[in-house]
Amino acid sequence: KKDSDIDILFIVSDFADHTKLKTQLKNVFATLSYDMHVNVVSESGFKDMLAKPNELNLANEIKKTHIILSGGEAYYRLLGEV
Repeated sequence: KKDSDIDILFIVSDFADHTKLKTQLKNVFATLSYDMHVNVVSESGFKDMLAKPNELNLANEIKKTHIILSGGEAYYRLLGEV
């Protein structure tokens, strides 16, 4: 769609520096000609969101309509842990 954007989610370990990583990723994606929204969450944060299936949140939206570019096995492992 002409007016759509691309949302990208990075699920990282609970020990990663999320703020620094998100800043670095935004800088990389800023060079592209698409409207990109970069999201970085921890594994535990992602599972917390999935544990609330009736809540509108990023994890539940991704669960319904997603394309996995990398880490499919890890993604489905996280789904199985909730």
